[in-house]
Amino acid sequence: MFFRQSAGSGGPQLYSIDLTGYNEQLVKTPTFASDPAWSPLLE
Repeated sequence: MFFRQSAGSGGPQLYSIDLTGYNEQLVKTPTFASDPAWSPLLE
């Protein structure tokens, strides 16, 4: 997980990427995102 602020995006956005460094995907969040933190899996 990482965040990036691109020109014209309006704010930082959260992304995930696989261990190979490929398959980057935007993670939709209700507000702008930064500083991802891990927590236990909730079921």
